[in-house]
Amino acid sequence: MKKNQTEWPAVLPDSPSTDPRVGKRVRVIEMKDNEPIEHGQEGTITHVGGGVLNVDWDCGRSIGLIDDVDSFEIVD
Repeated sequence: MKKNQTEWPAVLPDSPSTDPRVGKRVRVIEMKDNEPIEHGQEGTITHVGGGVLNVDWDCGRSIGLIDDVDSFEIVD
């Protein structure tokens, strides 16, 4: 698969709280940020909206992944 290795519908649900990715575990491959989460770190998706997946990372940080910018994979 290509970047972000998921097969989500092209149109997201109307309400971010019903997005099927909320609660899923995610692993960062590459984050384009001034202070990125390191490769291989995992976290839990808490909210999805506006092309951003907000994540509570296991390392204690909370920072979002930008769909189509950052590379990541859903691990469960």
